[in-house]
Parts: sequence; C-alpha cells; structure tokens
Amino acid sequence: MKRIFYLIPPMSVWFFAFFPYGKPIAAEPNAQPDRSQESSSERSTQQSVEESARLEREYLKKGEDHFFARRFGAALQWFRRAIDINPDNALAHAYTGDILLSLGEPDQALKHFRVAAELKSDPAPEYFRIGQIYYLKKEREQSEQYFKRALKSDPTLVEAHFYLGLLSYRMGRNREETLTHLKAFRAARPDFTDKEALNRAIALLEDPATKLDQSRDLIDIDPLRLFYRKENEQKDTARTETESKDAEDKPVADESTEKNENIAQTEKAEDQAQTEKAEKQTEDKDGFLTVAAGPGSLFNQALVFRDENPTRALQILDRAIKEDARDARLHSLRCEILFRSKADTAGALKACAKATELAPDYRNLQNLGRVQEAAEKRADAYASYVEALNRKMEPDLAMHAIKLGETLPGKEQETRRLLERMLARRPDHREGLLTLMRRQKEDKNRVGIRTTMERLQSLYSDDVEVLERMAMILLSDPDTETEAVELLKRYYDRTGDLRAGLSLSGLYLKRENEKEALVLLAELYEKHPENHDVVRTILILFVRRNQNLDSAERIARSFLATNPPAEQRAAILGLLPNELRNRIDPPVEKQVEKDGPAREPSRQPVRPNTPVQP
Repeated sequence: MKRIFYLIPPMSVWFFAFFPYGKPIAAEPNAQPDRSQESSSERSTQQSVEESARLEREYLKKGEDHFFARRFGAALQWFRRAIDINPDNALAHAYTGDILLSLGEPDQALKHFRVAAELKSDPAPEYFRIGQIYYLKKEREQSEQYFKRALKSDPTLVEAHFYLGLLSYRMGRNREETLTHLKAFRAARPDFTDKEALNRAIALLEDPATKLDQSRDLIDIDPLRLFYRKENEQKDTARTETESKDAEDKPVADESTEKNENIAQTEKAEDQAQTEKAEKQTEDKDGFLTVAAGPGSLFNQALVFRDENPTRALQILDRAIKEDARDARLHSLRCEILFRSKADTAGALKACAKATELAPDYRNLQNLGRVQEAAEKRADAYASYVEALNRKMEPDLAMHAIKLGETLPGKEQETRRLLERMLARRPDHREGLLTLMRRQKEDKNRVGIRTTMERLQSLYSDDVEVLERMAMILLSDPDTETEAVELLKRYYDRTGDLRAGLSLSGLYLKRENEKEALVLLAELYEKHPENHDVVRTILILFVRRNQNLDSAERIARSFLATNPPAEQRAAILGLLPNELRNRIDPPVEKQVEKDGPAREPSRQPVRPNTPVQP
C-alpha cells in the first residue's frame, strides 16, 4: 500500500488568509466576496509546493551523479536531503539502502529497502536486496521468501535464481531444485564473473555419486560484490507520475543556477589543484600544508626567505600585516614559519587561528589542528580536523582524526560517522577497513566482520600485513578464534614469520590440537633452534604429554649449551620434571667449611612447571 504524503501549508498562510487587518468592516448586503487574499494564499502555497518539488528532483539528481561516480558519502547526503523533503521518495530510499549496505550497515539498509519496496510499483530490486541482507545474516527461510518475491515481481531478475539455488542446497532440498535455479541463472548470465566455480558446482550436482557437504556453501561468494544497481536505472520507471510530469514541465535548474554551479565547481577544482600542488611541495611528516605563492610583493618576499632565513621572513610578514591585516595568507605563512621553527608555539597558534578566522578553508583548518595537537590541545585539534573534513574529505586526515577522537571521551558516534563518510569516499582504504573491522569486533557485529574481512581479502590478497592485522583483531575475541587461526596460517605459510608461527602453535595448543602444534613447532625449531620461545613451547608440549622426554632432554641441553641469559636458563629448567632437570643440571653437593656450618653455594632460582601459555 502506497504511503500518502499530506502537504500542510504553513500556519502563516492560513493566518493571513483569514484574519482581517484593522477594524471589522460591515459587509454590504449585495457585496461580492473578496477573493484577492485567498488567491494570494493559493499562489504562495503553489509556489512553495513547486519549489519543494524542484529541490527534491535536484537533490535526487545530484545524489545519482555522485552514486554512479562511486562518491557514496556525498551521494548519501543528497539522498537524505531528498528524503527530508519527501519521506515517500522511493528511489532515494533505494539508493540510501544500497550505500548503507556497501558500508556494512545491513540493519539500517534494511529499513530503507522496506520503505522503497512498499512505495514502488516494481519492488523487485528492493525485494532482491532484502533477500541479500537475510542471506548475509544466514536467515535462509526469510532470504528465500524475498528472492521468490523478487522473481514474482520481475521474472527477468535471474540473479534471484542464483541465490535460490544456493539456499536450496544449504537447506537440504533435492538436487534437481538446486540445479534448476543454477542452470536458469547460467543460461541468462553467460558472462558471470565466477563462471568456473558455477560450472564446477553444477557438474558436482549432476553427478549422483558425488557426496556433498551441505554444511558448507556450494559457492563462496561476496553478495555485496555482485549485482549492484545498474547505471541505466537512473531512468527508473518507478518514479511517480507526478514526478515525471513535473520533470517534463519544468527544468531542474534555471540558467543562473547552472551558471552558479559551474562557477562553484570551477573554484572548487582550482582550490583542489592548488591544495594538491602545495601537498606535493610539502613532504614534511608533520602534515602541515604550506601556503602557495600568490599576488603581493611582500608576501612573495617572505615566501622566498621562509626556509633560508625564517627571522627575516617574519619581519617582512609583520610589515605586510600592518599594511593589510585581512590577508589570511600572511597569517597562514606566519603560522607555518613559527610552527616549523618550534620556537613559539603560542605565536603559531595565534597566527593559525587568525588565518582560519579570515579564511576557514580546508588548509587553514587542518593546519590549525596540527598546531593545536602539537600544543597538546587534543579536543580543539579534533574539532578543527572535523571542520576541515566537512569542507573536503581527505582519507588520511580522516583516519588521523578518527584515531585522535578515539582518545577523547564522548566521540564514539562522531568518529563512527566520520569513518562511514571516509569509506564512502574511499571504499578501498586499507586503514579505514581495518578500523571498521576492529569496531565491528568490539560491537560483536559478526555479519559486519565477515563482510569487511571478505572485502579486505579481496582487495589486499597479497598484503601479508593486512592478514596479520586481521588475525590480531580476531584473536582478541574468543568467538572468532577459528577465523583467526585460518588467517594466521595463511600469513605464516606466505612469510614464515616466527611470531606468527608461535601464535599459531599457541592457538593449536589452546584448542588441544597437539598434532598440528607439533608439526608446526618442529618446523620452527629447525629454523630457529636457539630461540627461547620456540624451545619453551616445545618443552611445554612434551612435558604435558609426558612423551618424547628423550627429545626434550636433547633440545634442552642444546639450548642451554648456547649460554642463554640466566632468566631464560631458569625458565627452561623450570619446565622439566625433577628427574630430567637433575640429570641436566645436577645439584651441587654441600661443602663444609672449617670455621662454620655447612653452606650450599648460591644457585639461580628454578621456576616450577608452568601451565601452557599460548
């Protein structure tokens, strides 16, 4: 059932339409009713309606342009503004759902898809998206229900057959049903990206002698990578007849509006080019963005002496500021010189604040934040960074601001929104995705963790550092130890890293998988026979099983022969049974002195057997 949007005219319209000014005037018996005020009210209301409709169309168009350019953060803002004007804008809800789903927020996306499905005359794409969300959540019956709805609404949406085939297999249905869906999809989509995996799955299903494990997915797939909204859906026929008629009768924007937009875009492009040029010229690790050369002889003189003679540059700037104290570039350059010289932090802070007051652009706000952070004013620095990012979303600065915000109280939600905006701008940002995964782990968002992990593995399959950091994130939660073991194993197989191998062997021991631990430790010992942690872990395993004590003695003797530090020597001896320890390090017999009682020579303390410490 479609929602009905009631337009409520402003109270002032009704007030002025019916409340007479001045003293009441007696109506003449044959006088005609005065329609002038009523007509004025109707015209005002009609203009308000037309303006709202125009803005709604304009916001939707801008959102679509950003969406198909994959600038999801900007697109999301425009779609939300369109929804604010008209909560029943089905297409804006659908696009918003797509963006939120790509950002790992399936629950929020689900709300928008439900609204869009209720409002649209052809809700097949929205039913399909809802089915994908339930597929991610492993709610298979719900997922199957919505994929069937999508097919019923639009039989050409063959992607639903693909998911119905996977669901049929996992839900234990007969092979024929699964094959019917998968073959229908293959016939309609011969250019499917994972065609080889699809053909292999169909071949296995067609062979009755093949025993399949239905506890695992038939085909590994990332649902968010497939079947994105096509660009030709910008002309979606699901828009209401009223919207279509208005779009034909009236252009989205008049010539003056288009001219202003072109000017704004040109200025923005020039500002961005100037900023990028300055960033390339400035390679300092402090992140301070230098001011570019420009008009003004004194300013350019100070710019020349900035690096060679900072004191003279400051003197020139003082003269220039006396002549024109409203030139933000002068204050910005003064801030830069004072900040880099580290001579006057308070002066740098004052100069940057003045430059930002006169020209609150991205560069000045970012520089102000750098100076405030150096002055240990972290809350002020964070606020400046956020203001800078509101003017231009720069992923690296966004990550810096997020890390800074995490150290401040009460900034969790704001940094979360900042992370969403940054990933919408750069969906492949490595540090951003790792931060998102860590936060999803803290929130125990299993669906989000899985989605982000698959995206990272797809984007950075050869990046061993990403594998290691993902594993460390998962290791901190007992519920995700299985995934951590798989990632650590992949990381160790590629790098042979000692630390990863020890962590992996410790996990094997913790999970009582001693066979895998023994194989891995043997490999580590062959490469690192003198490493204390490797020897210690092997001895823990041997002593726990009370087996291979001869090998334990040989390994311990070999390690002790390397003359390790006293603490490591005591730790290794403390792991061994008493009999074995006495053989390796026999106690020294008591010696009797002539002038005193028997006294035992000093000896390093021996730690008792310790439990397994993975």
